[in-house]
Amino acid sequence: MAVYAIFNYDVADADGYKRYQQLAGASFAGRTFKVLALDPATTLIEGAQSGRQTVILEFDTKDAFDDWYRSPDYQSAVGVRWDATTNGVGLLVVGR
Repeated sequence: MAVYAIFNYDVADADGYKRYQQLAGASFAGRTFKVLALDPATTLIEGAQSGRQTVILEFDTKDAFDDWYRSPDYQSAVGVRWDATTNGVGLLVVGR
């Protein structure tokens, strides 16, 4: 069953975020996934706050997501994103 990884945050350090994009991009090599959305100007429609940027990724299974997210390549990238962003949240949603 497909899973959807949803990341939402504000980019506070553009140069740091570019470095994250390079590292994260390399972490996808050989993996099957889809980028469903990459919106740098997300519109808040409910709640008190959210980040401006949202990324939604689709993986075929939770195991495929875990294989990518927990990989050494992505783990070396994710800290760079955390340092370059604020107001962040990550969610994993199981599809139907």
